[in-house]
Amino acid sequence: MRSKLFHLHDQYFNMVKPPSEFYSEHAEEHGEKHPLDYLPEELKENLERFENMLAGERVLVPGCGAGRDVEYFSERGLDVRGSDIAEGMVEEAGRRTDEDCFVEDMRDMEVPDSSFEGVWSCACIYFLPKKEMSEALDEFSRALREEGVLYIDFKTGPETVIKEEFGDAVREYRLLLPEIKELLDEAGFHIIDSSTNTSQSGNNTFANFFCRKK
Repeated sequence: MRSKLFHLHDQYFNMVKPPSEFYSEHAEEHGEKHPLDYLPEELKENLERFENMLAGERVLVPGCGAGRDVEYFSERGLDVRGSDIAEGMVEEAGRRTDEDCFVEDMRDMEVPDSSFEGVWSCACIYFLPKKEMSEALDEFSRALREEGVLYIDFKTGPETVIKEEFGDAVREYRLLLPEIKELLDEAGFHIIDSSTNTSQSGNNTFANFFCRKK
């Protein structure tokens, strides 16, 4: 079933759940919907490009969900650390990959400074309001070594929306491209390349960024 998107109206407020609760409750469904065996071609190309840009083997995957991308990097012999704020997602990731994943908030991660060559942030930061996106980006920068690589995607648009999926709803925060670029710059990232793509449903426009820590 395709997800549905709603503008923010009062009748939806009572059904909206925080991302940690929403994805904990629907972790198994999410994992089945997004398996490693059926990667979208554009995402596969981005994963391969990110891997080729790394100067070392340590990769951080905040917001790892059910572990699909952790599994991808693990199969390629990288030293990968996944984490997610949703406990149910971390449990699901543990069933799908041999790597240890951790229950952790991407705005406050328990990782040493400058300890990773790459941060892969896919389909997660847009569940945070803009100010908290900035906090997460600061954490990504802190975790990366100098010249480390960040891949990140945002959903673009002028307003916040509510996504209905799995019979529940969660809030997504969308930004315009100039706002996204400003956030990345303020967090200490140099944008190497960016692209946009639209989901098959036509409901989502993604902005994808490859960056290096300044």
